[in-house]
This record gives sequence, C-alpha cells and structure tokens, in this order.
Amino acid sequence: MKFFAFIFFIFINNTFASAETLNGTYIICERTDDFIIKEKDKVDENYIFLFMKYANYEHKKIFKNDKNSLINFSFKLFNTGQYEFRENTLFLNDSLKFREKSYKRHLDRNTMILKSKYREKVMFEHFCEVTDLIKFRIKYTEIINNLKKFWKNKYKDNKI
Repeated sequence: MKFFAFIFFIFINNTFASAETLNGTYIICERTDDFIIKEKDKVDENYIFLFMKYANYEHKKIFKNDKNSLINFSFKLFNTGQYEFRENTLFLNDSLKFREKSYKRHLDRNTMILKSKYREKVMFEHFCEVTDLIKFRIKYTEIINNLKKFWKNKYKDNKI
C-alpha cells in the first residue's frame, strides 16, 4: 500500500511541475523611467510578470503581507484574462468584473512597450522582455530577497 501511495505522490508532483513549464511565453515588464517608483519599499510595484498561453494570460505580482508585525512577501496570481493579436499589437483584456479602475493594456511587439491606459490617458508604461521560466523565477526571487533585506533593516532595533 505504501508503494502505491509513493507512486501516486510522484505522479502528482510530476504532473504539476510539468504543467508549469508547458509551452508558453514568459514576459517580465519593468516600468519605464518616466513612471518608475523610486522608493525602495515599493520596488515591487515597478514590475509586471505575465505568462501567456493559448490566447490567455496570467498576470502575477509580488504581494507584501504584514500581519502581526511580521513582513513577508509572496508571488501570487493577480489577474487573468485573454489577449488578442491585431497587426503588431497584443491587446490584454482582463477578466476582473468589479473594481475601481479598468486599465486597457496593449503591448506593441515592435517596441515591446506595454501601455496601461485609463480613459485614454496613459497611466503606466512598462518595457517588456520575453524570457524563459528560469529567468522569470530568478527575477521575482531577487526582488523578494531585496525587499526582505530592506524591511528587515527597517524593523531592526524598532526603527519603525
């Protein structure tokens, strides 16, 4: 019985690991100089992580959790939606229905600039780069580690 449970466990883990790496496009977007946030405690807001597959996309983001005076960071799914390709532009249509602001995003494939508009006014611009899964993971892990170091030093000796 233990043998079958072990085989089942290996099969489940293999399925999830392989599903994460199946043919898709990983995109890391960093805000352009005009829109960048320079505060070190908000550096995570300068990045957007996108995974595109089969006309759908997942927008992932770094979240700051500060419960019980402990600060922790996690990399979670923020938004999902569909994208469509017209001429040399990808239009990202998110699936969120209820919220305050609805950004219309489009990615120009020639310049690799992602523009987020709200009522025809450009709110954010991000310069995007197509990467693979390894670089994708390295980037968000690097950002999380830098934020953890920053907040650890800020809370050191009860500075806050």
